[in-house]
Amino acid sequence: ACCKMTSDSGAMVKLEVRLTSGNPLASFSFPETGGFSDLKAALQPHLQQGVQVLKLLHGEATLPETSDVFAGVALPEPTSGEALVLTAVLAEEPALYLFQACSAIEL
Repeated sequence: ACCKMTSDSGAMVKLEVRLTSGNPLASFSFPETGGFSDLKAALQPHLQQGVQVLKLLHGEATLPETSDVFAGVALPEPTSGEALVLTAVLAEEPALYLFQACSAIEL
């Protein structure tokens, strides 16, 4: 539980976030009433530099980029110990690699 956060309601949902390859990315608890931007921020420490979350999927459905990210999602009962499994679609910032350094004038 690396990223435990609190909310006004105090209700937390256990998350298991996987990559599109199926490999695990992160597991942590997150407020049921949390927003998409907060969820992306909670995932950021688990990503390599220059990589960001493009979207999150629950099954085949894309989670909404709203203040109530779990709206319409059937959450597991807190006492069940089950985690809500999400898939993170990642994007890497584009980078330009030069074989040999040169100035813009030389290009």
